[in-house]
Amino acid sequence: MVHHKRPWMPYLLATAAILLLTFFSLVFAFWPRQVDAGTTERFKDLKELQDFIENNARIASLLNQNHYFSPFIRGSRELLDTQDMNGNRAMKSVAPTLQQATPPAESGSDAAATGASNDFSTTNIQVAGVDEADIVKSDGSYLYVRAGQEINILAAYPPEKARVLSSLTFDNPPLGLYVHGNQMLVISQQEPIVRPMSEVPEGTASKIYPPISRPMGLKVTIYDTSNKANPKLKDSFSITGASYVASRMIGSYVYLIANTPLNLHKPQADAQSNVRLPEIIEGNGSVTTLPATAIQYFDIPYPAYRYTVVQAYNLDARTRKTSIFLTGTTQQVFASAQNFYLASPAPLDPIPLCQKYLDRLTALLPDSLTNKLKDPNAATEQKLEQLAHVLSMGNNTGPGNQAEIAQVVSEMQRDLARAQDQTLVQKFGISGYEVVFHAKAEVPGQVLNQFSMDEQDGYFRIATTTRDPMQWENSSNNIFVYNSNLQLTGKLMGLAPSERIYSARFLGRRAYLVTFRETDPFFVIDLADPAVPKVLGYLKIPGFSSYLHPYDENHIIGIGKETTPILQEQGGPRPTGLKIALFDVTNPEQPKELSRYVLPNGSDSQALYDHKAFLFSPSKHLLALPVSSPNYYAWYRGYWQGAYIFNISLNQGIALKGTIDHSNPGQPSVDNQAAADLYLPIYKQYGNVQRILYINDVLYTVSDALVKLNDINSLAELKALHL
Repeated sequence: MVHHKRPWMPYLLATAAILLLTFFSLVFAFWPRQVDAGTTERFKDLKELQDFIENNARIASLLNQNHYFSPFIRGSRELLDTQDMNGNRAMKSVAPTLQQATPPAESGSDAAATGASNDFSTTNIQVAGVDEADIVKSDGSYLYVRAGQEINILAAYPPEKARVLSSLTFDNPPLGLYVHGNQMLVISQQEPIVRPMSEVPEGTASKIYPPISRPMGLKVTIYDTSNKANPKLKDSFSITGASYVASRMIGSYVYLIANTPLNLHKPQADAQSNVRLPEIIEGNGSVTTLPATAIQYFDIPYPAYRYTVVQAYNLDARTRKTSIFLTGTTQQVFASAQNFYLASPAPLDPIPLCQKYLDRLTALLPDSLTNKLKDPNAATEQKLEQLAHVLSMGNNTGPGNQAEIAQVVSEMQRDLARAQDQTLVQKFGISGYEVVFHAKAEVPGQVLNQFSMDEQDGYFRIATTTRDPMQWENSSNNIFVYNSNLQLTGKLMGLAPSERIYSARFLGRRAYLVTFRETDPFFVIDLADPAVPKVLGYLKIPGFSSYLHPYDENHIIGIGKETTPILQEQGGPRPTGLKIALFDVTNPEQPKELSRYVLPNGSDSQALYDHKAFLFSPSKHLLALPVSSPNYYAWYRGYWQGAYIFNISLNQGIALKGTIDHSNPGQPSVDNQAAADLYLPIYKQYGNVQRILYINDVLYTVSDALVKLNDINSLAELKALHL
């Protein structure tokens, strides 16, 4: 009999060998120590920290360097981290509720809270009483506006006295700001510090390019704005090498969450250490290196670690406390008034997979090649080395069931990829300066954004999409409910097969989901019994909603895209223009679309991706969105940029009230745009509206170049302020 060669078999077996080697390497590194789910431990010194990290760095190197294995270890995560139909990042593995999940009715209006007499809108937040950093803030009399690398303080009301009072310039565009009384806290990136050439040793290549002595970091500055025309810097600090994750303000406390790499490629105190400890740089330039004993860690085997630094800053006292945790990369954050939850890709637990597939593969090999593998006295490392060698031989292993070996390897790859399709959620309690780890849970699937998470009556609720990375079309959607210790209480799985979540919103004892592939299933889900979540009803309509916002208890606004009914063989439906929908859920078993408005083809809005760009006021029957749209009839002018203003009510539905144009911001002292472009910074040459606000009867539309004041009823322009 002739044995036919299979050219693919050596690669398949080599992949299996590497899978098994990686499995056991992980097992060896993480076997020794177990910590209770509700506790953390601290390192006793720098050496213990470095030993802990080096063990895992070796494993991470195995995962990242092998081109056969890495697609499987990263499979589901990369599949979900692709672009959606708008060309934006669709699903990032991991982008809300004081006592109720319902936010303030006026998109964050807090005139009563500040004591201001004016009726005004503030940042559209997820959880009542938990403020979020934004690029524009209002206190009912003044606006605090980020414009490129500047923050401008404007006298805003009354409109006849509106003007720019002061301007602060930063190294980079600020990421966000908070206003608390006469205190303004600004979060920004800090430019890297380059070592002077006089400090670089002679004869080194870095003499030409001086090395960075301190990498870019995250900077926080606090200003006293009692005199709006002359704000005073009162405090500042920065975190070396940190990247911004999220922040929240509760009362006078701002909680800043940042990720920092462990190795910034520069020695710190110990030249022999490859691990750099976290640094806090004070405003006066002094550097505080936080000791290894301050770092808390868990029993979680990450392939790549980060410091998660949490700064609790009291704006009234101008004092702070730093908490540091050794974690993976945090991608999404949900915060209530008492807790915050970090969501990140869950690390792999390889032990059960390893045992399952090692036994099966060994049994399929000839006895002449498995003596050492079966030798109880052989070291495990030796067994792994021999197994890898045997598998790398391909068809030269002699008699054996090659088809069954191929089947085992295929099953291993599938299980491994499914194991990666998990989200790790870690719960932290917050109270004043204190940040305390409480519990953790691994949740099947991936989280879309912060609105996919929620806390209600002590229960944590989360919506996820799970996918089979070997069969892209095999996706489904789920809701899980956990108790205060993050123990699973209830679940609802398998919603909308072959689709994924495009938006989610938890409101009291209900959840609303929009999934999409060909149509827009709008689900109404009952969470009254945490142990038994159930679908009450759903509605299928063309298009999808990317953001859901409550109109009232029984009506939901959806912002998304209309789609064309293109056949699946032609690539499926394609988005056309912006769509605003008003859903009636009075009868949750039969939700219906009460009204809709579709903007022109090609129109887009920042509100699809950033809820803070959304303005809604039920008392004023007002809904406003930043919009960009192609100039089909004047193509040479590029995109129209501005804001669409709508009347919205249950009786009249959604009706366009008018538009406010920001397409050509220019300067009042320049007659033509070409001349203005010669001296305007690039970010001020475009009119992308970032935020829309109101104070009493004045509507404010804000771009990097311009703030327009319009009458909220007639939309007549009252004034334009150039930034």
